[in-house]
Amino acid sequence: MWGDGGGFGGTEADGRASFGVARIEGDRHNYRGVNRFGGKGAHCRSTITGKGHGAPISIGGVLYTWVTPGAGAEGYERFTLHRSRDKGCTWTRLGVAFVRSRDHISYGSFVQFGRDNTAARDAYIYTVATEVTDTSTLLIVQRPGRVMLVRVPAASIADRGAYEFFAGLDSSGEPQWSTDAADRIAIYKDRDGVGPFPQMTFVPGLDRMVYANQHGSGSDDAAAQSLLTLAEAAQPWGPWHVFHRAQFFPGIERSVFQWNFAPKWFRNGGRDFTLIFSGNGSNDSWNTIDGAFTTQ
Repeated sequence: MWGDGGGFGGTEADGRASFGVARIEGDRHNYRGVNRFGGKGAHCRSTITGKGHGAPISIGGVLYTWVTPGAGAEGYERFTLHRSRDKGCTWTRLGVAFVRSRDHISYGSFVQFGRDNTAARDAYIYTVATEVTDTSTLLIVQRPGRVMLVRVPAASIADRGAYEFFAGLDSSGEPQWSTDAADRIAIYKDRDGVGPFPQMTFVPGLDRMVYANQHGSGSDDAAAQSLLTLAEAAQPWGPWHVFHRAQFFPGIERSVFQWNFAPKWFRNGGRDFTLIFSGNGSNDSWNTIDGAFTTQ
């Protein structure tokens, strides 16, 4: 998902679209982007005004993504569910929306369980989203940082009434769920603040969930400072253990704010990975970097 540009091979003036979808072909060292929905030479014209910052998901070959109203602060307002049955060429807006004024979260992102969600541990689809208290600009982290988790049965993904918020653990340590946003309990907290674009991916070779997001400096609420948090947990609701919390790749401009793992490029069960990142300035683009998890 990309936006406010011409996609692969395009420019601000050549193929520009508000919301675009591209297909990535090839392996991690020899890939190319193909504009599917919007962008220069796209297979299909973009018809959506908005943004798709969160990770999409495929279920039985059908694509779903959360779309926000725009790239700026207006994106905080809501995220709505869209579906494509033809691999991203056309999209239908469904009757599912999360509204910040009611649900207190923004910029939903589907939790990733491998190709076509085949590594899912249960019959639910999960979405991770940041609780938002300040909608003035996207150039800040939300403080105090609180990340929420929402689930829905995969068979009911188009039914807003079937969605539930994580509502804490019961006395036996089992997760509780509620359809009422007032009952929500954060799965992850950071007093220095968290970015609006949390991502979560299941790594099969580790049998762990991995969370990625930016964090604040602790001295102010400025965002896009390339401050990366990575944490791992056995379940999407935690408890989380932070194993990396530092400036991301110091050799490049400090303007990165969105990281996501590419499950199609996991090697060695995911112990070797490719991380996709974007940002502002020179990092306002599709970027990849290889890495490896080391266990102790």
